[in-house]
Amino acid sequence: MPEVKSTKEIRHLQCVLTDEELKKYAQNLARVAQEKSEIESRKKQAMSDFNAQIASKEADINTFAAKVNNGWEFRNVDCEWIYNWDKGTKTLHRSDTHEILAIDVPIEPEERQFPLL
Repeated sequence: MPEVKSTKEIRHLQCVLTDEELKKYAQNLARVAQEKSEIESRKKQAMSDFNAQIASKEADINTFAAKVNNGWEFRNVDCEWIYNWDKGTKTLHRSDTHEILAIDVPIEPEERQFPLL
């Protein structure tokens, strides 16, 4: 009889899982699915934060662009009413440029009353 020769090799073959293996894989599946959901939630929050930051910068850009394009902006400016008691009128001046904003505005009756000390 001829001599029998044997050799071994490893092959990648289908194997039926045991109940213990199924339980372990089920636990891993649940854990990884939850981790993925948490990552997606953090991504959504980060995107929301980035979108809010971008929107804020867009608003700043629009504000600055309008100021540059117009060459002016609104500011609070000290103004002063100058009363002409003889004519019964008052004139409003800007304190920074001395520009006249309103001229010959009638003095209101309550403005004619000086407070008693």
